[in-house]
Amino acid sequence: MSNDRLIIQGGKPLFGDVKISGAKNAVLPLISISLLFDKSFTLKNVPDLADTRLMIKLINALGVMTKFYDGVIDLDYDGFEDVDGDGMDDESELTAVTRTDNDANPDFLDIDSDNDGIQDVIEGGDGDLDVNGDGMINSSDTTDVYQFIDLDEDGMADASEDTPVIDTDGDGTNDYQDLDADNDGIFDVVEGGDGTDIEFLKSENIHEIDSLIAVTENEKTNLISG
Repeated sequence: MSNDRLIIQGGKPLFGDVKISGAKNAVLPLISISLLFDKSFTLKNVPDLADTRLMIKLINALGVMTKFYDGVIDLDYDGFEDVDGDGMDDESELTAVTRTDNDANPDFLDIDSDNDGIQDVIEGGDGDLDVNGDGMINSSDTTDVYQFIDLDEDGMADASEDTPVIDTDGDGTNDYQDLDADNDGIFDVVEGGDGTDIEFLKSENIHEIDSLIAVTENEKTNLISG
């Protein structure tokens, strides 16, 4: 029998959040039920255990496509195919890497995906967790007031995992990729206090800048020089 215990050292009070996971014995039969459905469904609060992972591999082998992230399993009997055996659906491997601002960094490595001078962590709704302001949420943000916690060890702060992706103006483009997140006709780079470089934006053809703002040659000169 395991004698797990917590040893607390130091005079500091405990603080933080603890997530209670679902029961493994309840989840396993629910996962197997996916074989009986021809539509997708989602299971939440799923414990990330060896038995759970094994069950997912078994149903994958039987043709059920799954996505397991942050305690959530999306199950879809939709012809999952992994001919090369790399654990990734073959069709998804053809998806091009997204580079919203057309620089060398793909969005998943870019702390400012749309290059508007506002970090993605802020536009994504978790700016308060980035205590040191480096555009990332990690252990270096831990202070006496806030502590970086990653109980599920997925590399992402537990406090940020449930934050919904923000699309302020509801146009289908998330704020971290939208040059005018609130659709008020003023670029985020201007509202964020960093001005704008019209010529650069036009040369990069980011979000069809011509359709968003009409600037005469004189206005360009004034903006760039003034």
